[in-house]
Amino acid sequence: MKKNTVVEIETTAESLLTGEDAAIQSIECVVKTLGTDAASGISETEAISRIKRFGRNELEDEKSAPFIVKLLNQFKDFLILILIVAAVISAALGEVFDASIILAIVVINAFLGAIQENRAEKALEALK
Repeated sequence: MKKNTVVEIETTAESLLTGEDAAIQSIECVVKTLGTDAASGISETEAISRIKRFGRNELEDEKSAPFIVKLLNQFKDFLILILIVAAVISAALGEVFDASIILAIVVINAFLGAIQENRAEKALEALK
């Protein structure tokens, strides 16, 4: 016979503020743990105290890498390197068509990855 067990999760303000388990808690639990009021929020003094303790709720500004760097970074993936080696081996064995198809796919994948990374950075920038 199976016995159902309930696992209780100890929640601390620090774990909620880092997002470790806030998503699985009720609103009431989060409000209580963070010592706030859902309707009125926290006092200005408490806000200043929390800014000193945890920092501002802001995304850090990071300098965007040039497109060429993003493109070249796409070739660092282990599976991509395996495909490049496979293309070189295919070419060495005289299978030029196979090698060119593999390389074309790798290059297209790299461009798509770099473009996607650019779009993600722009979306993140729009959130700031």
